[in-house]
Amino acid sequence: MRSLKKTPVAVLRNMLELSIDEFGKLVGIAPSSVKSLENGRLALSEKTAFRIKDETGVSVAWLLNGNSKQKPYVERLPDGSSTLYTKERFERIQATKLEPNDESQEKLELRYDRAIAIITDWLSAYFHADEKGEADLAEYLMRKALEEIVDRFGKDDDGFMRVNAKAGIIQADGTPRAFIRSSRGIHLELILKSKKTAKAKS
Repeated sequence: MRSLKKTPVAVLRNMLELSIDEFGKLVGIAPSSVKSLENGRLALSEKTAFRIKDETGVSVAWLLNGNSKQKPYVERLPDGSSTLYTKERFERIQATKLEPNDESQEKLELRYDRAIAIITDWLSAYFHADEKGEADLAEYLMRKALEEIVDRFGKDDDGFMRVNAKAGIIQADGTPRAFIRSSRGIHLELILKSKKTAKAKS
């Protein structure tokens, strides 16, 4: 049965050429719930959206924004463009579901790209707030948002340091900083140039 309703769930099911029963079984919801999601009588919850994302590979953001006129995509890239979603991606996911779920380097790099895109947006907003004399307010709002995120998802400082043990940033003046964990949490610390200094003296 092809749905004529214009909701992201309806668009996705039609693209995958699945019946209502098949789609419901795939994501673990009743056929009646699929119908309600497609005609808009039932709002799509975050829990169900993530379940659909896990089974199909489509973006959670695309599912939840409710704009069915926008083409389905996989991820938003740092430059604002999108990797469009295809039925082939769904088929590949289904074909590999029984294989070990190893964290690939490609997935890790994609997460870095997404995280950096968010951080750069924050820094741009923060610097603009600072120019207007409102840096303190911007910091307060960001900390409030982070507290809500940490309360909801928790955080893994040990995991972060394992992955980023050799990572860091280089400032505009060329000064390197590395991630350091202390009693204050994770922060960036200047890397001492002791080796370069020793070579210069010799």
